Amino acid sequence: MSLFHIDAHRSAEAAQVLLGSSLDGLLVTDAYASYNSITVTARQSCLAHLLRKAKELVQEMELLKQPEAASLRLCRRLKKLFQLACRKTIPPGKRARQELRDRFLRVLDRICEKPVVHPKAETFRKRFLPTAREHGEVFAIIQTDGPPTNNHAERALRPLVIFRKVCLGTRSATGSENLSVLGSLTQTAKLQNAPLVNTFQSLLTGSPAQTQDLIFNDSS
Repeated sequence: MSLFHIDAHRSAEAAQVLLGSSLDGLLVTDAYASYNSITVTARQSCLAHLLRKAKELVQEMELLKQPEAASLRLCRRLKKLFQLACRKTIPPGKRARQELRDRFLRVLDRICEKPVVHPKAETFRKRFLPTAREHGEVFAIIQTDGPPTNNHAERALRPLVIFRKVCLGTRSATGSENLSVLGSLTQTAKLQNAPLVNTFQSLLTGSPAQTQDLIFNDSS
Protein backbone atom coordinates (compact mmCIF):
# COMPACT_ATOMS: atom_id res chain seq x y z
CA MET A 1 0.00 0.00 0.00
CA SER A 2 1.41 3.35 -1.04
CA LEU A 3 0.21 6.66 0.37
CA PHE A 4 0.40 9.94 -1.53
CA HIS A 5 -0.77 13.47 -0.88
CA ILE A 6 -3.09 14.35 -3.76
CA ASP A 7 -2.88 17.94 -4.95
CA ALA A 8 -6.41 19.32 -5.17
CA HIS A 9 -5.67 20.92 -8.53
CA ARG A 10 -4.95 17.56 -10.16
CA SER A 11 -8.51 16.42 -9.51
CA ALA A 12 -9.84 13.08 -10.71
CA GLU A 13 -6.89 12.29 -12.96
CA ALA A 14 -4.48 12.39 -10.05
CA ALA A 15 -6.66 10.09 -7.97
CA GLN A 16 -6.77 7.56 -10.81
CA VAL A 17 -3.03 7.79 -11.42
CA LEU A 18 -2.26 7.13 -7.77
CA LEU A 19 -4.99 4.62 -6.91
CA GLY A 20 -6.00 3.29 -10.32
CA SER A 21 -9.31 3.59 -12.11
CA SER A 22 -10.68 0.64 -10.13
CA LEU A 23 -10.00 -0.69 -6.64
CA ASP A 24 -10.91 -4.12 -5.32
CA GLY A 25 -11.85 -3.32 -1.74
CA LEU A 26 -13.26 -0.63 0.54
CA LEU A 27 -12.34 3.00 -0.12
CA VAL A 28 -12.88 5.32 2.86
CA THR A 29 -12.84 8.98 1.82
CA ASP A 30 -13.99 12.42 2.79
CA ALA A 31 -16.19 14.49 0.48
CA TYR A 32 -13.35 15.26 -1.96
CA ALA A 33 -15.04 14.72 -5.34
CA SER A 34 -11.97 13.35 -7.14
CA TYR A 35 -12.35 10.00 -5.39
CA ASN A 36 -15.74 9.53 -7.08
CA SER A 37 -13.98 8.77 -10.37
CA ILE A 38 -12.56 5.53 -8.95
CA THR A 39 -14.64 2.37 -9.32
CA VAL A 40 -14.54 0.40 -6.07
CA THR A 41 -16.09 -2.70 -4.57
CA ALA A 42 -17.42 -0.64 -1.65
CA ARG A 43 -17.19 3.00 -0.64
CA GLN A 44 -17.47 4.45 2.86
CA SER A 45 -17.92 8.12 3.73
CA CYS A 46 -15.51 9.05 6.51
CA LEU A 47 -17.72 9.27 9.61
CA ALA A 48 -15.17 11.52 11.36
CA HIS A 49 -15.64 14.16 8.66
CA LEU A 50 -19.43 13.82 8.84
CA LEU A 51 -19.35 14.10 12.62
CA ARG A 52 -17.19 17.19 12.43
CA LYS A 53 -19.54 18.78 9.91
CA ALA A 54 -22.59 18.06 12.07
CA LYS A 55 -20.87 19.51 15.14
CA GLU A 56 -19.82 22.64 13.25
CA LEU A 57 -23.37 23.22 12.05
CA VAL A 58 -24.75 22.78 15.56
CA GLN A 59 -22.22 25.25 16.96
CA GLU A 60 -22.94 27.73 14.19
CA MET A 61 -26.70 27.60 14.75
CA GLU A 62 -26.38 27.82 18.53
CA LEU A 63 -24.76 31.23 18.06
CA LEU A 64 -27.93 32.54 16.43
CA LYS A 65 -30.49 34.39 18.55
CA GLN A 66 -33.33 32.25 17.26
CA PRO A 67 -31.99 29.12 15.56
CA GLU A 68 -34.49 27.14 13.56
CA ALA A 69 -35.45 24.19 15.77
CA ALA A 70 -35.82 21.61 13.00
CA SER A 71 -32.39 22.38 11.53
CA LEU A 72 -30.74 22.18 14.93
CA ARG A 73 -32.53 18.93 15.74
CA LEU A 74 -31.52 17.43 12.39
CA CYS A 75 -27.80 18.04 12.92
CA ARG A 76 -27.87 16.86 16.52
CA ARG A 77 -29.61 13.62 15.56
CA LEU A 78 -27.21 13.02 12.68
CA LYS A 79 -24.28 13.56 15.03
CA LYS A 80 -25.62 10.97 17.47
CA LEU A 81 -26.30 8.48 14.68
CA PHE A 82 -22.78 8.78 13.26
CA GLN A 83 -21.29 8.44 16.74
CA LEU A 84 -23.30 5.28 17.31
CA ALA A 85 -22.16 3.83 13.97
CA CYS A 86 -18.51 4.43 14.90
CA ARG A 87 -18.91 2.58 18.21
CA LYS A 88 -21.20 -0.20 17.00
CA THR A 89 -19.91 -3.75 17.18
CA ILE A 90 -20.31 -5.43 13.79
CA PRO A 91 -22.09 -8.80 14.15
CA PRO A 92 -20.85 -11.92 12.36
CA GLY A 93 -22.79 -13.26 9.42
CA LYS A 94 -23.84 -11.62 6.16
CA ARG A 95 -27.54 -11.57 7.00
CA ALA A 96 -27.04 -10.02 10.45
CA ARG A 97 -24.85 -7.29 8.97
CA GLN A 98 -27.39 -6.52 6.25
CA GLU A 99 -30.18 -6.24 8.82
CA LEU A 100 -28.09 -3.92 11.00
CA ARG A 101 -27.22 -1.71 8.03
CA ASP A 102 -30.87 -1.58 7.00
CA ARG A 103 -31.83 -0.44 10.52
CA PHE A 104 -29.27 2.34 10.43
CA LEU A 105 -30.51 3.45 7.01
CA ARG A 106 -34.13 3.51 8.19
CA VAL A 107 -33.14 5.78 11.07
CA LEU A 108 -31.18 7.97 8.68
CA ASP A 109 -34.21 8.21 6.37
CA ARG A 110 -36.46 9.26 9.25
CA ILE A 111 -34.02 11.92 10.38
CA CYS A 112 -33.65 13.36 6.87
CA GLU A 113 -37.27 12.95 5.84
CA LYS A 114 -38.33 16.61 5.96
CA PRO A 115 -36.60 19.72 4.58
CA VAL A 116 -35.21 22.30 7.01
CA VAL A 117 -34.83 26.07 6.78
CA HIS A 118 -31.14 26.59 7.56
CA PRO A 119 -29.41 26.48 4.14
CA LYS A 120 -26.24 24.68 5.27
CA ALA A 121 -28.20 22.14 7.28
CA GLU A 122 -30.49 21.55 4.29
CA THR A 123 -27.49 20.97 2.01
CA PHE A 124 -26.13 18.53 4.58
CA ARG A 125 -29.50 16.74 4.78
CA LYS A 126 -29.70 16.30 1.02
CA ARG A 127 -26.43 14.36 1.02
CA PHE A 128 -28.19 11.48 2.79
CA LEU A 129 -31.45 11.26 0.89
CA PRO A 130 -32.24 7.82 -0.63
CA THR A 131 -31.72 9.28 -4.11
CA ALA A 132 -28.29 10.72 -3.24
CA ARG A 133 -25.05 8.87 -3.96
CA GLU A 134 -23.80 9.17 -0.39
CA HIS A 135 -26.89 7.45 1.04
CA GLY A 136 -25.40 4.05 0.27
CA GLU A 137 -21.94 5.01 1.50
CA VAL A 138 -22.62 6.12 5.06
CA PHE A 139 -22.87 2.67 6.63
CA ALA A 140 -20.93 0.50 4.17
CA ILE A 141 -18.57 -0.46 7.01
CA ILE A 142 -21.29 -2.60 8.58
CA GLN A 143 -21.16 -5.01 5.65
CA THR A 144 -17.42 -4.80 4.99
CA ASP A 145 -16.22 -4.55 8.61
CA GLY A 146 -13.79 -1.85 7.52
CA PRO A 147 -12.65 1.30 9.34
CA PRO A 148 -15.34 3.97 9.85
CA THR A 149 -12.90 6.83 9.19
CA ASN A 150 -9.88 7.60 7.02
CA ASN A 151 -7.91 8.53 10.13
CA HIS A 152 -5.19 5.99 9.30
CA ALA A 153 -4.48 7.82 6.03
CA GLU A 154 -4.67 11.23 7.71
CA ARG A 155 -2.09 10.11 10.28
CA ALA A 156 0.19 8.81 7.57
CA LEU A 157 0.12 12.23 5.90
CA ARG A 158 0.67 14.11 9.15
CA PRO A 159 4.52 14.24 8.94
CA LEU A 160 4.34 15.84 5.48
CA VAL A 161 1.70 18.32 6.65
CA ILE A 162 3.84 19.33 9.65
CA PHE A 163 6.88 19.64 7.38
CA ARG A 164 4.93 21.95 5.08
CA LYS A 165 3.81 24.16 7.98
CA VAL A 166 7.27 24.37 9.51
CA CYS A 167 9.23 24.88 6.28
CA LEU A 168 6.49 26.70 4.33
CA GLY A 169 6.65 24.09 1.59
CA THR A 170 9.26 23.50 -1.08
CA ARG A 171 10.76 25.95 -3.56
CA SER A 172 9.71 24.23 -6.77
CA ALA A 173 7.29 21.76 -8.30
CA THR A 174 10.17 19.30 -8.60
CA GLY A 175 10.91 19.64 -4.91
CA SER A 176 7.26 19.02 -4.04
CA GLU A 177 7.18 15.92 -6.22
CA ASN A 178 10.41 14.58 -4.71
CA LEU A 179 9.08 15.13 -1.21
CA SER A 180 5.85 13.32 -2.07
CA VAL A 181 7.74 10.35 -3.50
CA LEU A 182 10.07 10.11 -0.49
CA GLY A 183 7.12 10.43 1.88
CA SER A 184 5.22 7.73 0.03
CA LEU A 185 8.21 5.37 0.08
CA THR A 186 8.69 5.98 3.79
CA GLN A 187 5.06 5.26 4.66
CA THR A 188 4.91 2.24 2.34
CA ALA A 189 7.97 0.72 4.02
CA LYS A 190 6.48 1.47 7.43
CA LEU A 191 3.16 -0.19 6.59
CA GLN A 192 4.98 -3.26 5.27
CA ASN A 193 7.27 -3.40 8.35
CA ALA A 194 10.31 -3.05 6.10
CA PRO A 195 13.55 -1.59 7.55
CA LEU A 196 13.57 2.03 6.44
CA VAL A 197 17.36 2.55 6.28
CA ASN A 198 17.84 -0.65 4.32
CA THR A 199 15.02 0.32 1.99
CA PHE A 200 16.65 3.61 0.98
CA GLN A 201 20.09 1.99 0.84
CA SER A 202 18.72 -0.58 -1.59
CA LEU A 203 16.97 2.14 -3.58
CA LEU A 204 20.18 4.16 -3.98
CA THR A 205 22.64 1.32 -4.55
CA GLY A 206 20.54 -1.54 -5.93
CA SER A 207 17.73 -1.94 -8.42
CA PRO A 208 14.01 -1.11 -8.16
CA ALA A 209 13.24 -4.85 -8.20
CA GLN A 210 15.50 -5.43 -5.19
CA THR A 211 13.87 -2.58 -3.31
CA GLN A 212 10.41 -3.92 -4.10
CA ASP A 213 11.42 -7.37 -2.83
CA LEU A 214 12.75 -5.81 0.35
CA ILE A 215 9.61 -3.77 1.03
CA PHE A 216 7.12 -6.46 0.11
CA ASN A 217 9.07 -9.37 1.58
CA ASP A 218 10.05 -10.95 -1.75
CA SER A 219 6.46 -11.03 -2.94
CA SER A 220 5.53 -10.24 -6.52
